Amino acid sequence: MADIFLSYANEDREKARAVAGLLESAGCTVWWDRRIPAGRTWRSMIEEALRDMRCMVVLWSTHSVGSDWVKEEAEEARALGRLIPVLIEPVKPPVGFRSIQAADLTDWDGSKDSLGARQLIADLESLMGKSPSRKLSDFEEVPREKQPIPEPSIEGTHAVDRSTEESSRLSARPSIRRMGSTSIVSGRKLPGWWKKAVAGVFIVIAVLSSLLWFGKRDRRAPALEISKVNPARAPVPTPTLVSLGLSGDRQEVAANETLNVTLKGQYSDGTQKPIYEGIQWLSSEPRVATIDDQGRVTARQPGETKITARYGAIVSPVWILAVRAEKPSLTLTTPTEPSVTQSPAATKLVALTVSANNREIKIRERLLLLVKARYSDGKEKGLSSGVEWRSSDRSVATIDSRGELLALRVGKIAVVARWGGIESVAVDIVIKEPASKPLPEPPTSTPVVEPPPVPPTKPPVQSVNLASYINRAKGYRVQGNYAAALAELEKARAVNPDSQEVIHEIEATRRACNAEQRLGREGLTC
Repeated sequence: MADIFLSYANEDREKARAVAGLLESAGCTVWWDRRIPAGRTWRSMIEEALRDMRCMVVLWSTHSVGSDWVKEEAEEARALGRLIPVLIEPVKPPVGFRSIQAADLTDWDGSKDSLGARQLIADLESLMGKSPSRKLSDFEEVPREKQPIPEPSIEGTHAVDRSTEESSRLSARPSIRRMGSTSIVSGRKLPGWWKKAVAGVFIVIAVLSSLLWFGKRDRRAPALEISKVNPARAPVPTPTLVSLGLSGDRQEVAANETLNVTLKGQYSDGTQKPIYEGIQWLSSEPRVATIDDQGRVTARQPGETKITARYGAIVSPVWILAVRAEKPSLTLTTPTEPSVTQSPAATKLVALTVSANNREIKIRERLLLLVKARYSDGKEKGLSSGVEWRSSDRSVATIDSRGELLALRVGKIAVVARWGGIESVAVDIVIKEPASKPLPEPPTSTPVVEPPPVPPTKPPVQSVNLASYINRAKGYRVQGNYAAALAELEKARAVNPDSQEVIHEIEATRRACNAEQRLGREGLTC
C-alpha cells in the first residue's frame, strides 16, 4: 500500500493532485485517487488504506472542514500519531485539530522550493523516520593541509648503486637525519624507544585518516541515495475529462421498482472510468421517478422521465426511463357476495387444470373448455375471465377468450390455458367429419311430380331488436348472471324462432351455467 494517505474534499481534487505530485517527487508513494475496483466497497478501501499508511496528510479548506468523511479520516490518523495537517485555504481547522501545527500552502505556486513545500517535506521525513534530503555540496569539505611527516633515519642502509669506497666513506661520517627543512647531525645511533614512537605516530595518523574518510562517506550516502530514488523525469500530463455517459440495468420498470444508474467518464487518454462522487442528478419528471445522490432511481407512477447527470461543468446525455403501470389483481364477482380480490401475498397459484365434457367433436360444433386453479393453501377455484387460451393449430379449431372452441376442419389440436404466469397441461381435442346421411333408395315407380309447396310469407325479422337481445345476453353471461342471459335470449327467440344464432347462444349459455354448477357454484338456474 502507499506511504501517505492524502485526505481531502472532492471539491479540492485539483489541489490534491498538485500536492500528491509534490509528495511523489520526494520519493513517497501517495494514495489519493480514490477509485473503487470491481467487487470492492468504498469503506473497505478506506479502512485498508488507513491500516497500511505510514502517515496521513489532510488538506484543510472551506469544503474539507465541513466534510464528515475528512474529519473522520483525520481523527483516525490523529489517534495513531500520524497526522500532518496542511492549510490550502486560510481557514480554521475543525475543533480538536487546531492545536496541531499545520504546513501553510495557502499561497503555494506549485514550486518545490517554496517555504511551505520544503516545510511539508521536512515534516514528512521527520514523521516517517527518513533523513532530510540535502545536496552533495553541503557535505563537501575543504581538504586539510598536509602535516609534515618526519623522514625515517637512513642509518644502517646502503644504496645498491654506490661503490664500496662510497659506502665506507659514508659510514665513517656522522649520520645525517632530515626533519622538515632542518638537518640534524648525529654522531651516534638513535635509541630503540625513539623508533617505536615514530612507528606509533604513523599508526595513529593512519587510523584517524580512515575514520575521517568513512565518516565523510556516510554523510554523503543519504544525498546519493535520494538522487537515485528520485531521478529527474519529464512530467506526465494528467488526463482530462472529455465527456460523460449514463447506463442502467434497464430502461423500463414497473411502478414502485428501483434500479441503479451509473455515470462513466471518457478521458483524453481514451480511458473510461466510473464516477461515484460529486455528481448532481436530475429527473425531468419527479412525479414519475426520482433519483438520489447515489444514482438510485425509484419509480413512482406510470409515465416517462429523462435522467441527466452533471459533473463539474460537463452534463451527460439524456437517459430516458419509462415506468409502466402495475398489472391489476384478479377480481371474482358473484351476484350474492361482494367482490373478492385475490391477494398474491396470501396465497400463491400453483397449477391450472383444463377440463372438457368431450374430447371429440365434429366440424362446426362448439365445445366449452373450463379452467380450474389450484393454490398453495390447497383450495381450487374456477376461472371464468382473464385466461389466455392457445391452440396448436388455429386452422383446425379456434378458441376465444371465454374458452369456447369452434371446430373448423378434421384434425387434432392441443389446447393450453395460461393465467398469472402459470401454464396448464395441454389438452388434446380431436375434430371429426360429421356423420353422412344415407342415400335414398331408388323409387320403384315413377312418382307423381307435384309442384313444391309455397311457404307462407313471413314478416321481416326485426334484426336490430334481435341483436340488442343477444348483446345484452352476452353481457349477463360474462358477469355470471345466466338467468338474466337466458331471459334475454328467450325474448330474442320469440322475435325470431328460427334464428340459429339465438339457438346457439342459448346452448352456449346453458353449457357455461352447467359447468359452473359442476365447479361448486350454488344458486344457479340453467
